[in-house]
Amino acid sequence: MPNPRSLAQLGLRLVVLFSALVLGVHTTAWACSCARQSFEDDFANADLVVYGTVLEIGIEPPRPSLQVVESGGCGGPKGQLQQWSSSDDRKVMRVEVLEAFKGSAQPGDQLILETVVGGSSCGLGTEEGEDWLIYSWNGVHTSLCTRSSRVDDPATHWGLAELDTLE
Repeated sequence: MPNPRSLAQLGLRLVVLFSALVLGVHTTAWACSCARQSFEDDFANADLVVYGTVLEIGIEPPRPSLQVVESGGCGGPKGQLQQWSSSDDRKVMRVEVLEAFKGSAQPGDQLILETVVGGSSCGLGTEEGEDWLIYSWNGVHTSLCTRSSRVDDPATHWGLAELDTLE
């Protein structure tokens, strides 16, 4: 027969564990969650699509401004007025255009593009010297919720192959 004292201790431990789980400290957590669209929709929603090299990266404090979101995804429903990210800091990138697919950029141009710091806020994990295919809205902002992706080998990159079908 089980010892009544050990049963009481087990019961007390379960109550403490349950209370800690239910009454624990709650904080707001943000995570990147993107509604994936077709290639055609992503291309149509982008204002700028370029393949380029990240030359320089800087971190800047957040801007307190609001804007109308032009497309769904991390920004929220189309037309909704809100801050464009949940991150505290912005990553500002200087990118040299190697090839332009949409927008006014030309090969050789250097663009200033923004994402947010951290993948959990949908920011791109860019590093200086890397080549990226970048989809941008407003010609400035980009995120993981676009088709943006690092390009290791342009000859076999799926995103560049998709864009070649447009020509």
